[in-house]
Amino acid sequence: IRQASVTSPQLAEEFAKRFRREARITARIQHPGVPQVYDAVLDASYERLFLVMELVDGVPLSAYLDPGRPLPVSWAAAVTAQVATVLSYAHDVPVIHRDLKPGNILVARDGTVKVLDFGIAAMLRTDVTKLTATGSPIGTHQYMSPEQVRGGRITPQTDLYALGCVLHELLSGRLAFEAESEYLLMYQHVNTAPTPPRQLRSDVPEALEELVLHLLRKA
Repeated sequence: IRQASVTSPQLAEEFAKRFRREARITARIQHPGVPQVYDAVLDASYERLFLVMELVDGVPLSAYLDPGRPLPVSWAAAVTAQVATVLSYAHDVPVIHRDLKPGNILVARDGTVKVLDFGIAAMLRTDVTKLTATGSPIGTHQYMSPEQVRGGRITPQTDLYALGCVLHELLSGRLAFEAESEYLLMYQHVNTAPTPPRQLRSDVPEALEELVLHLLRKA
């Protein structure tokens, strides 16, 4: 825990309460695509948080990404469809993920997909301020929605934009936006149109390309 969040016993208690509350909200996502949360504990020294949750045997989606070897279109679509059902369910709770990316998507041995890091991770990142120490917004820059870059209101659409970034990457084998610096990358999310997937890979069906571009709309 960042020490700035727990400078007094009152702040520590408030933080522990928020942590438990966030864990309870995450525990309400009773969906096979989300690992179950069983308990949340802040230790007496206020230095560590313990989250007790279901163990999932799987491989992060990021391990399957290889620029030289794009994934089969049907596989990319099936994985994305499973993530979409999880988001649809979570958004009804309502819980917004805020940091969806291939590293947070686990493919279990039986092929089912699990979405990790709902709620808790977001709370830990925003425990002091909305900005990190470097002054950059919260989230993973490669999958960050235009409204996150601008520090605007986060809605379920924020997750759908990130899902569009993931699907674009699964289909093309490369990031939807790439730049030398974080700031240039954030500028692209706000202002630059993504490359249509069919320009990068001819076997992507038109309807799937249309879906990707729809998910990646700036507004």
